[in-house]
Amino acid sequence: MKLKPLQNPCFKRFSDMHHQISRRDFVSPRDESIEKKGFFNALKLGVHVSIGEGLISSVKYAKRLGCNTMQIFNRSPQSWAKSNFKEIEIEYFRKELKTQNIDPLVVHASYLINLASNKKRLYNKSIEYCMGDITQCDRLGAAYFVIHPGSYVDSDEISGLKRLIRALNTVIKNSNTALTILLENTSGSGSLLGGDLRHFDMIFDNICRKDKIGFCLDSAHAFEAGYDVTTKKGLDFLLRSIDRFIGLERIKLIHLNDSKSPLGSRFDRHEHLGKGSIGRKGLGIILNSRYLRDLPFILETPKMGYKEDKANLDFVRELTKN
Repeated sequence: MKLKPLQNPCFKRFSDMHHQISRRDFVSPRDESIEKKGFFNALKLGVHVSIGEGLISSVKYAKRLGCNTMQIFNRSPQSWAKSNFKEIEIEYFRKELKTQNIDPLVVHASYLINLASNKKRLYNKSIEYCMGDITQCDRLGAAYFVIHPGSYVDSDEISGLKRLIRALNTVIKNSNTALTILLENTSGSGSLLGGDLRHFDMIFDNICRKDKIGFCLDSAHAFEAGYDVTTKKGLDFLLRSIDRFIGLERIKLIHLNDSKSPLGSRFDRHEHLGKGSIGRKGLGIILNSRYLRDLPFILETPKMGYKEDKANLDFVRELTKN
């Protein structure tokens, strides 16, 4: 794929990217509409489910766990090999999702895709596969396609952000689908984009179709990037940061994960809920936040089996009882 050079790019200046953030930097969350809501709508809760035994089996597994939303990979996360689903399989899959009242369906992008890469071959391949995956996920009936912002390895932060923006605009312009792309925050390890929430300010300001893109908040990644979500005060600081640099209304999905790593470690390691550094108290604060509680929650805890998935889901249900 040959990419056209940027024509007079009007990227927002980010000269203050590295200044020290203080609490005075943040405005109050825009919560007028949120304040009018009741306490809890029906909790949207699900897990990441394997499609190793087929699409239909993944829905049945999610329903067995009592989920009303779910997340899958549409192909192996560590391989470029594509999944060639038959039309009849997709048709039955979509019918089963509807029958079991599982909505929204979320698809997570392959970890190999890097839309910020400085390597031309990988960059172009990432764009091509991203467009193909989005088209396939739209056929599957997915509402959201979650992707990490990528890594600027062997380059610099601003250049990586510009490449990412150009790639996203190319993907959006060439993908005539109903789904929404969700950019996920990261732990900020090494050259990963998305640990600093100011990255998203630059990204969202320069996207050609802002209605086609949203934000996925990962609790473990935020904690590992230095946002202390174990207290109400700490979560409020995170939400104020999101409100300033992204907009609370752009949060469409929560990846609810505990962390094996300490606060600010920038080391991405998920843990079973309540057994990590965020703990029961912190996860309870997130789940009961009036800004987040009506959103879909997907658990990405270490995959061990049904028993562990059920235990993590039961943990959430216990914390959200009225």
